[in-house]
Amino acid sequence: MLDLGGSTLKIGWSGAARPARVLPNCAVKHKRDTKWLVADQMMPEEVSVQHPHGRNNAPTKQIVHKITDYSGLYVRRPHDRGLVVNWELENQILARAFHRSVLDPTGSLSASAAASLLSECSLLATVPLLAPPTLVQDLDENLLEKWGLKSLRRITSAPLAHRAMMAEMYPSAAAAAASSSAAGASATPAAPAPVAAGNKESLHRLCSVVVDSGYSFTHVMPLYQGKVIKRASKRLNVGGKLLTNYLKETVSFRAWNMQDETWIINDVKEKLCYVSTDFEREIHAAKRSRKVADKIRREYVLPNGSTVIEGFVRTSTTPSVPGEQTLSLLNERFCIPEVLFNPSDVGLAQQGVVECIAAAIALCPAWMQPLMADNIVLVGGNAQMPNYAARIERELRPLLPSEFRIGVRTPAQPVTATWTGGSLLSATEKDTLQYATKADLAEWGSHGLTRRWEGDEDEDAVQAEGDDAAMHE
Repeated sequence: MLDLGGSTLKIGWSGAARPARVLPNCAVKHKRDTKWLVADQMMPEEVSVQHPHGRNNAPTKQIVHKITDYSGLYVRRPHDRGLVVNWELENQILARAFHRSVLDPTGSLSASAAASLLSECSLLATVPLLAPPTLVQDLDENLLEKWGLKSLRRITSAPLAHRAMMAEMYPSAAAAAASSSAAGASATPAAPAPVAAGNKESLHRLCSVVVDSGYSFTHVMPLYQGKVIKRASKRLNVGGKLLTNYLKETVSFRAWNMQDETWIINDVKEKLCYVSTDFEREIHAAKRSRKVADKIRREYVLPNGSTVIEGFVRTSTTPSVPGEQTLSLLNERFCIPEVLFNPSDVGLAQQGVVECIAAAIALCPAWMQPLMADNIVLVGGNAQMPNYAARIERELRPLLPSEFRIGVRTPAQPVTATWTGGSLLSATEKDTLQYATKADLAEWGSHGLTRRWEGDEDEDAVQAEGDDAAMHE
C-alpha cells in the first residue's frame, strides 16, 4: 500500500496496522554541500553506541542527525499543486521506499533479487481526485513499466480515510471482516442491505464527507456507498505549503528574515500554530490585554548548527542554550491557519473550508444531506492542528438546517489514516479491487482503467436518485 502525499510518502504491507515507513517526499541539501539527501537519508537515526568505560560496557541508544544544520536547506519536491510533475526525483524516492523501507530494510538483497521480489507484488496507490489524465498515465507507466510491479490499483484518498474512520468507530466489525478474509471467505460484497432506522453504524458506513487537507490542497469529498460523488466535490487551493509560505513572509516582515528557511518555518508552524475557535474575539483580546497576549506568546529556539541541532519550543523549564536565537510568535499562531477558513486573507477568491463542506452537502440528494452532516471525517496534516475540528463544527452549524445533527470526527492518526484504510481494504477485499497488469494498461489505457475502476458518474447519480426514492418509501 502506497500513499503518495505531497509532503510525506507512506508505504507498507497490506493488512498492517501502520505503515512500515513514513518518508519525506523530497530531497534536501545544505547550501554548503553538493550531495542531495533523498527521503530516509535525511531522517535522524537511532543507533547503539558502545562506551568502553561505561557501566557494564552496556550499549546505549543515541540519535544521530544526518543533517547537522537545518538552516539554509534547499528543498526539492517532485509534487506541484498535489500532482507528481518530476518523475526523475520521484523515482529516486520510490527506490528508497520500495527497497530500503519495505523489501530490503537490512540491505542484504542484491538489486536483481529485490527487483524480482517487487515483480511479485501488487500495489494499491493513492491519486488525487480529478487528476489530469496525462499525469495519471505517467503514474501508471512508471509503476507498472519502470518498477515492474505485478499489478496496480489506483484509488482516491476519500474511500480509504472513510474506511479507517469506520474501523476506529466500530472495531468489532473491522475485526470480523479481517477474520472473514483470513479464513478465505468470498471477497465479493453482497448487495447493500436496507438501512434500518436508527442503526447508526449502517448510516455512518453509507454516507460521509471526507475533508482531506494536506500539503498542497484541501479536498471536500462526499461519499455514498464507498464511492466519491464527484459532482458534489470541492477543492480549496490552500494546504500546508501555502500556510508555511504565509508564515515565512509574516515572520520575515515582523522579526527575522526567514525567506530561505522553509524547512525551519514549516517546523515552527507544525509545533506552534493552532486554530482559534473564535478568531475575532481572540485577536481583539490579544491586542487589548497584555495578560492574554502573554498566554498566547511562545518562543521557538532556532537551530544554529552547533549547540542547537533541531529547533524546539521553549517552556518554563527549558534551560538557556549558549548562543541561542529565538523566534517569538504571538497572534501569528492562530492568524496563519485562519487562511483555511478565509482564503481571501491572502487574495484567493475561493470559499473557506467550512463553506466548501456546506456547499458539497447541499449538492447531494436531499435524503443524503442529514447523513452527510452527521459523518464528517477530517484527515491530512492540517487536521492535526488544535481546535480544527471544533472550529469547523461551530461554523458549520448556522450554514445547515437546524434539524441536522453535525458530527465532525478526526482519526487518531490523521496523517496516516488514508494509508491505514488502504491497508484494510487491500487485505479484506483484494478480489474486488480489479488490479490492472501491464497488459491491461496496454489494452485499456489509463483512461479506460479509470472508467473500469470508478464507473460512470452519471450512472452513480441515477443510482443515488433511485435510492432516494427507495429510502423515502
